[in-house]
Amino acid sequence: RVLRGRLNAPEGAAWAVEIALCHSDTLARQPGAVKPAVGGAWRINFSRVERKGEVNWVWRPQVVWEPRRRRYEGKVNMHLPDAWGLVKFAPHAAADAGETTLPADSGAVAAHAAAMSVYYAQHAHREQLGAFAPSVAALRARALLDEHEGSAGRCEVEVSTEAGAAPAEAGEAFTACATDAQSGVSVS
Repeated sequence: RVLRGRLNAPEGAAWAVEIALCHSDTLARQPGAVKPAVGGAWRINFSRVERKGEVNWVWRPQVVWEPRRRRYEGKVNMHLPDAWGLVKFAPHAAADAGETTLPADSGAVAAHAAAMSVYYAQHAHREQLGAFAPSVAALRARALLDEHEGSAGRCEVEVSTEAGAAPAEAGEAFTACATDAQSGVSVS
């Protein structure tokens, strides 16, 4: 639907698209997938590529922690689902009434951001030293974690290497868990 202007006009136009997703079709292809429920949220993003890839539009910018540069950066990469936006499921009555207020953050957003910061830091560590770091302290020693933004002071983060490795040894695989101190919500 065109909201303002004309499509393909030199001065541009504003337009909107409404999409209906049939969950019975999409979930049938995902074994173990959980049906949407009121209060739940899914990560989702949409991309529009024009001019043979020269122009790439996304619904939500793909912003992730870049440990090598010690900052968050925008990426042109739809294969970063951790950076996708959140669609929160509301009751029909709220949607029909036009209510757009989102429920308060349960702590999952902060814990997710902290866990993903560890993910990117671990991959930078492996790129630099050939193995994943055995601890959060090892990542901090190389200044690979986000210590100043968002969830840094709000979440407790733990890292462990693959089963069988001593806690102080670097490893070929890792597990990370971030827990929001305010709510107790954990993401791994």
